[in-house]
Amino acid sequence: MPGMREWIRNLSGRTELLLVLLIAFGTTVPASLGALLSPETLAHRATPPITNGALQGTIVYELVILIILAMFLRARGWTLERLGIRPTFADGLLGIGIASRTTSSMWCS
Repeated sequence: MPGMREWIRNLSGRTELLLVLLIAFGTTVPASLGALLSPETLAHRATPPITNGALQGTIVYELVILIILAMFLRARGWTLERLGIRPTFADGLLGIGIASRTTSSMWCS
Protein backbone atom coordinates (compact mmCIF):
# COMPACT_ATOMS: atom_id res chain seq x y z
CA MET A 1 0.00 0.00 0.00
CA PRO A 2 2.35 2.77 -1.16
CA GLY A 3 -0.30 5.50 -0.79
CA MET A 4 -0.93 4.77 2.88
CA ARG A 5 2.79 4.40 3.64
CA GLU A 6 3.56 7.77 2.07
CA TRP A 7 0.71 9.41 3.98
CA ILE A 8 2.04 7.96 7.24
CA ARG A 9 5.60 9.10 6.46
CA ASN A 10 4.39 12.64 5.73
CA LEU A 11 2.75 13.07 9.14
CA SER A 12 4.36 15.63 11.43
CA GLY A 13 6.23 14.60 14.56
CA ARG A 14 3.50 16.17 16.68
CA THR A 15 0.82 14.15 14.86
CA GLU A 16 2.90 11.00 15.30
CA LEU A 17 3.17 11.61 19.04
CA LEU A 18 -0.55 12.29 19.35
CA LEU A 19 -1.49 9.16 17.39
CA VAL A 20 0.86 6.93 19.40
CA LEU A 21 -0.50 8.28 22.69
CA LEU A 22 -4.11 7.91 21.57
CA ILE A 23 -3.59 4.40 20.22
CA ALA A 24 -1.56 3.23 23.22
CA PHE A 25 -3.53 4.88 26.02
CA GLY A 26 -6.78 6.10 24.45
CA THR A 27 -9.00 3.55 26.14
CA THR A 28 -7.05 2.67 29.28
CA VAL A 29 -6.48 6.15 30.70
CA PRO A 30 -10.17 7.19 30.66
CA ALA A 31 -11.18 3.85 32.23
CA SER A 32 -8.53 4.22 34.94
CA LEU A 33 -9.54 7.81 35.62
CA GLY A 34 -13.17 6.72 35.88
CA ALA A 35 -12.24 4.08 38.45
CA LEU A 36 -10.13 6.59 40.36
CA LEU A 37 -12.79 9.28 40.42
CA SER A 38 -15.69 6.93 41.08
CA PRO A 39 -14.40 3.92 43.04
CA GLU A 40 -17.86 3.04 44.39
CA THR A 41 -18.80 1.70 40.95
CA LEU A 42 -16.10 -0.94 41.35
CA ALA A 43 -16.86 -1.64 45.01
CA HIS A 44 -20.53 -2.52 44.44
CA ARG A 45 -20.12 -4.88 41.49
CA ALA A 46 -21.44 -8.43 41.58
CA THR A 47 -18.11 -9.73 40.21
CA PRO A 48 -14.56 -8.59 40.92
CA PRO A 49 -13.27 -5.96 38.49
CA ILE A 50 -10.30 -8.15 37.54
CA THR A 51 -11.00 -11.74 36.56
CA ASN A 52 -8.90 -14.27 34.67
CA GLY A 53 -10.99 -13.64 31.58
CA ALA A 54 -10.60 -9.88 31.89
CA LEU A 55 -6.86 -10.24 32.35
CA GLN A 56 -6.55 -12.52 29.33
CA GLY A 57 -8.62 -10.06 27.29
CA THR A 58 -6.34 -7.23 28.36
CA ILE A 59 -3.25 -9.18 27.31
CA VAL A 60 -4.73 -9.91 23.87
CA TYR A 61 -5.82 -6.27 23.49
CA GLU A 62 -2.36 -4.98 24.42
CA LEU A 63 -0.65 -7.39 22.02
CA VAL A 64 -2.89 -6.16 19.18
CA ILE A 65 -2.11 -2.54 20.09
CA LEU A 66 1.62 -3.38 20.21
CA ILE A 67 1.45 -4.87 16.71
CA ILE A 68 -0.48 -1.86 15.35
CA LEU A 69 1.96 0.62 16.90
CA ALA A 70 4.98 -1.38 15.74
CA MET A 71 3.69 -1.36 12.16
CA PHE A 72 2.89 2.37 12.35
CA LEU A 73 6.27 3.30 13.82
CA ARG A 74 8.10 1.03 11.40
CA ALA A 75 6.39 2.85 8.52
CA ARG A 76 7.56 6.12 10.10
CA GLY A 77 11.17 4.88 10.00
CA TRP A 78 11.62 3.90 13.64
CA THR A 79 13.85 0.89 14.27
CA LEU A 80 15.20 -0.76 17.41
CA GLU A 81 18.66 0.58 16.55
CA ARG A 82 17.35 4.11 16.18
CA LEU A 83 15.84 3.78 19.67
CA GLY A 84 19.17 2.52 21.02
CA ILE A 85 17.84 -0.97 21.72
CA ARG A 86 20.23 -3.76 20.79
CA PRO A 87 18.97 -7.01 22.36
CA THR A 88 21.54 -9.73 22.85
CA PHE A 89 21.47 -13.40 23.75
CA ALA A 90 22.60 -12.47 27.27
CA ASP A 91 19.58 -10.14 27.59
CA GLY A 92 17.31 -13.05 26.70
CA LEU A 93 18.93 -15.26 29.32
CA LEU A 94 18.57 -12.48 31.89
CA GLY A 95 14.87 -12.13 31.02
CA ILE A 96 14.31 -15.86 31.37
CA GLY A 97 16.06 -15.77 34.74
CA ILE A 98 13.95 -12.87 35.99
CA ALA A 99 10.73 -14.52 34.75
CA SER A 100 11.56 -17.84 36.39
CA ARG A 101 12.53 -16.15 39.66
CA THR A 102 9.32 -14.14 39.66
CA THR A 103 7.22 -17.21 38.90
CA SER A 104 8.91 -19.30 41.56
CA SER A 105 8.50 -16.55 44.17
CA MET A 106 4.76 -16.37 43.39
CA TRP A 107 4.38 -20.12 43.98
CA CYS A 108 6.40 -20.08 47.21
CA SER A 109 4.47 -17.33 48.97
